[in-house]
Amino acid sequence: GGVGASTITNNGSITMNSVGNVTSLVMTGGSDVTLGGTGTITMSNNTSNLIYGNAGQRLIQDASHTIEGSGQIIALMTNNGTVEANQSQQLQLSTNSKTNNGLMRASNGGTLRALANVDIDGAGRWEADGGKIQLDSGVNVTTTGSIKVLNGGELELNSATMTGSNLTVDSSGILDINSGIALSGNFLYSITNEADAVWGGTSFLKMNGFDSFLELGGQDFGTDPANHVGAAAGFSLNFDLTELIIGSGAKLHLADFFDNANRVNHGFGTAEARGKRPDTRRKTKRNKCLVQSARLGSVSFAD
Repeated sequence: GGVGASTITNNGSITMNSVGNVTSLVMTGGSDVTLGGTGTITMSNNTSNLIYGNAGQRLIQDASHTIEGSGQIIALMTNNGTVEANQSQQLQLSTNSKTNNGLMRASNGGTLRALANVDIDGAGRWEADGGKIQLDSGVNVTTTGSIKVLNGGELELNSATMTGSNLTVDSSGILDINSGIALSGNFLYSITNEADAVWGGTSFLKMNGFDSFLELGGQDFGTDPANHVGAAAGFSLNFDLTELIIGSGAKLHLADFFDNANRVNHGFGTAEARGKRPDTRRKTKRNKCLVQSARLGSVSFAD
């Protein structure tokens, strides 16, 4: 259907119910359209649900409003509310740039996918909470909000970049990074399955913020983890980054992160120096996975 008004107030539910044929919500005219109220636009489990407008026309979603389900948001968009992928078919952000000042979320096994070359800025949050956030080639996401990967959620970057403040990945979260992440805040990462921590050959992690904190926590899986005994005790390839850049004043903390028997020539390919040389003498002989860096803000190891 077409929308000609400059403001739509929805305090209930609007359903887009494609079963394969194109079902569209189209902004007509040339003015931006504000979507307000406390309601929800729910799209069925089909990517043929489309939201779009004329060239240069922007959809503005207010803070208390939600768009959820599967389909494509093609229009220029400013999201101050919630955009949520929560079905098996993808919810795609395509064609035109977006601004996220609210919440972009993937949940319930859904995938929120930004298609190639879409730029997304803003101050909002990004959450892969039991779902996947996927950024395709050429996508550039910049946010001052937090990024979270929780409850089996996944963050996948394919030749895309993501710049944010704090990144939190819980013990069930999955990272599949084939490009780069730059953070001005903290990165808290608890790894319990090495296969869930994939950083490709062109990956990088930049910690840019003064007094920002990078905490990597691993877990040994041997028969006697406390003494690092048993088959495949711990990880052998944890966090195999191509490049790690720690800004001046940033802190690197590796907690229970190193295995003893399997830690030879694995770790960070390059760690760039910006700060004073750390005192790494606190490492035990067991910690064979070295951070190859001349200078970092500070480094600590806990086993």
